[in-house]
Amino acid sequence: MKLITQHDDESELTTMQRLVMTCQSSSKVSFEICKNNDHVAHLILQRGTYRLGETVTGVLNFTKCTIPCFQISLFLEHSENVEASFLARAKPGLVKATRRVFAEQHNYVLNTVRTGISLPIPVGSSPEFKTNAVSLSWVLRIEFITGTKRSVPLMRSSAKDTNFVHQSAVERSDVEAFECLIPLRVLPTKTGKKASIRSFEIF
Repeated sequence: MKLITQHDDESELTTMQRLVMTCQSSSKVSFEICKNNDHVAHLILQRGTYRLGETVTGVLNFTKCTIPCFQISLFLEHSENVEASFLARAKPGLVKATRRVFAEQHNYVLNTVRTGISLPIPVGSSPEFKTNAVSLSWVLRIEFITGTKRSVPLMRSSAKDTNFVHQSAVERSDVEAFECLIPLRVLPTKTGKKASIRSFEIF
């Protein structure tokens, strides 16, 4: 059994203060997401570094998109990679990866200017780390379903009457799917209670 001293507690508190300062000093990050030189969306995240128990928040902006985007699916996940030399019966150059999804969000975004992102990081999950055998990293995976250059207009108009225009949606449209990975830093957090010394008077 390890004896907890006041010096040890102060050292732990200093470490947590440094983690908090690292997260708070992390600035906003933005990404221009394109597919074959076609602009799809502009992603803005509140910051790129988080702690366990916090929420990944941001905005996807479709104002400057050059092809229509029908749906987005966001997945907050981490990937654990094991080097081939530490695997049993491993083939040369093989890296074993285990992926786990912790939160997901799905939005229909056709005719949407912008949409918000909110994905909580479970406090009981593992932070990022790296050793010579195993590494764990966090990513935000975004899947897009978009139109194509061959897509016909999504709305058809009938101009039989000059005073009235009737529009109807097309029955079919060509779509394509692609995904992108946004790297995130996820640091540990303190979940236990601070140790304290209490004294009692006995009469």
